[in-house]
Amino acid sequence: MARDWQRLITGCFVGPDFATYPADEKRAFELLSAAREDGLGWKAMRRQLTRFLGDRMAPEGDGRSQIARARILFKPWLMY
Repeated sequence: MARDWQRLITGCFVGPDFATYPADEKRAFELLSAAREDGLGWKAMRRQLTRFLGDRMAPEGDGRSQIARARILFKPWLMY
C-alpha cells in the first residue's frame, strides 16, 4: 500500500510554518522516517511538499519559506 504523503505532510503544518511547534516537529520526524524507509530522496520530498503547499496554502503565498525550512531539516538525511 502506498503511503499517504499528503496526510503525513499536513501534520507538519499545524503551526504557521513547517515544523514550528513540538508536535509539528514530531510529525516532521515521522515524515522523515517514512521517507527514509521508502527510499524517498530530497527531490521527491520537495515535490510532495510543493504539491501540498500549492493545493492547500496557495492563497497564503508560494511556500518558499516552508520549503526552505524543510530543506534545512530534511536534505541532510535524504540523500538524493
